[in-house]
Amino acid sequence: MADKKQERPERPEPTNTVDALKHIAQTSLDKSGDIVEGSTDMLRGNVSGGIGRIIKSATDIATTSAGKGARILTQQFPDEEEANAKDEKKDEKKDDSSSRSSDDKQ
Repeated sequence: MADKKQERPERPEPTNTVDALKHIAQTSLDKSGDIVEGSTDMLRGNVSGGIGRIIKSATDIATTSAGKGARILTQQFPDEEEANAKDEKKDEKKDDSSSRSSDDKQ
């Protein structure tokens, strides 16, 4: 059975408390959907795959919440220019890796 999981776009790096709180909430909501999908996998008989998905999603929620929560408490946010530069570097790395993988297929 093909995996229906869609790749979600990465969110920009938060630059203030409100953005960080939104990021935590959005990530938690996305990952809770993955937990439900893992439960569905288990009910369909793919127990190990379902448990793996649930554990990964729960870990992602905890990691994001802890990391962003620590930034909120310490108020260590990059300014918008730094955040945009980091996002552009991530996009460049993705483009490089996708072009390499397409070159490998040829």
